[in-house]
Amino acid sequence: MVLVVRLPKVLTTGLFVIFFGGFWMGLFLSGAHAEVTLPAIFGDHMVLQRGMTLPIWGNADPGEQVSVQIAGQSTQTKANASGNWRVTLRPLPAFASPETLVVEGKNRIEIQDVLLGDVWICAGEGNMAFPLSDAVGGKDTPEAMADSALRFFVSTNQPSLHPDRQGAGNWIVCTPEEVLSLSSVGYFFARDLRSSHHLPIGMVQCTSDDAPAQSWISRKGLAAHPAFSNDLAELAAKESPKNLDGVSTRTPSSLFNGVIAPLIPYGIKGAIWYQGEANAGNGLEYRTLFPRMISDWREKWNESDFPFLYVQLAGFLAPQIKPSEGGWALLREAQLMTLALPNTGMAVAIDIGNATDIHPK
Repeated sequence: MVLVVRLPKVLTTGLFVIFFGGFWMGLFLSGAHAEVTLPAIFGDHMVLQRGMTLPIWGNADPGEQVSVQIAGQSTQTKANASGNWRVTLRPLPAFASPETLVVEGKNRIEIQDVLLGDVWICAGEGNMAFPLSDAVGGKDTPEAMADSALRFFVSTNQPSLHPDRQGAGNWIVCTPEEVLSLSSVGYFFARDLRSSHHLPIGMVQCTSDDAPAQSWISRKGLAAHPAFSNDLAELAAKESPKNLDGVSTRTPSSLFNGVIAPLIPYGIKGAIWYQGEANAGNGLEYRTLFPRMISDWREKWNESDFPFLYVQLAGFLAPQIKPSEGGWALLREAQLMTLALPNTGMAVAIDIGNATDIHPK
């Protein structure tokens, strides 16, 4: 026996629309999921590190074939079961003529205006974020400061409890309109490199106000030393379902996870660092904390002991008339002691500070 049910025409039309609308929406969502993607650090106007093997990585469907091409090189791979893929390009020499990086899977991505030169991380607190517009003489001649071969990737500050693969931010060419918003320390460092080396320079700006060094170290980096057990306990408390406070930038590992992790293993020449104000109350701890952070970054990048250069805290607060155990003095001493690590350098800035302004111009 066959049961036949006749539905009203209006109802059958509605079911048809729902069924086929859902069908095409499913195809659309499936196609969107299938697209090859790249972390934010790969974008128009980027600078790639010259003279070393270059990792390029991203996401795709599991098993999807992905090819990468630039400057006459072409390589391919398949996304793993988790949808992650990575290729390594052979070292390329520096060049100032723009290239196009092409990544192709089920879709095609073309990244335009790519230069090869030296790439530096510039990271830290407010003094590294301090814009060129606020520096002495910064607003005088933005036209003279413009340089099409000097680019900044400005990372968006987004703390996270877990390592992020994507990241956020964009590459900016140093035009008269853009240059004044960039890190003044990062700009002058890059300008001098451009003057002496005559190479394209890329600065990866990662900054956050009031961010202690604990925020910039990975969880494994903290776990590698028993002195940071309290930081690990704080991190575990933040991960508790009962916690309603969320992640502030002072949470241990939060800025490593949200800002630094998405950059690894992007090819870099080295790093410059200006931070310490948020740790000034515990200079003795910084003796261990700061070298551990540097070692943690070097371990994660796996580029041996890349250069790590930093600014010692500038002069701040009224001079002490009587002998005292000042927090800033102990922090500066900890920074000085960190020179024991190989391939590190420190710029002394105590003579250019401002007793009433933590951000000397």
